[in-house]
Amino acid sequence: MVYCAPTPLLNGPDAFGCASRPEHSDRVAGNPGLGSFGQGSDVYLGSVQAVTRSGQVVGVDYSGSRQAFYLFGPARGIWVVGVNEVVPDLDAALARLHGIALPEEDARMKATGVPGSAANKTVIYDAEPLPERVTIVLVDQPLGF
Repeated sequence: MVYCAPTPLLNGPDAFGCASRPEHSDRVAGNPGLGSFGQGSDVYLGSVQAVTRSGQVVGVDYSGSRQAFYLFGPARGIWVVGVNEVVPDLDAALARLHGIALPEEDARMKATGVPGSAANKTVIYDAEPLPERVTIVLVDQPLGF
């Protein structure tokens, strides 16, 4: 089974025939059990907010649920990243996060009737110690935000 992170890039989990997930996140539904939805997955498919030219990856979440899977989840992870998410360095990655990704995600969440979003949990990935665990698919077009 593949679990897809609910990201604007993917346009919902059903876009790739992945396991369905309730429309809103745990904090919206008030259901603490939703966070364990993808634990039985073999692969975790999602995205991150920035990748630096030196290979650092920046991921951010309101609750940390996606980052938890990226850090401790399935044996394989796949991140799909658009050309717009590739930045020169870590400073540019954090600037992109706060100046582009967060405002766009906040607006997207508010449009669904949720109070908004916040960059509460930020993870900087310098390397993956397990060979071949994470694959980054770089797409030569802008994707998500």
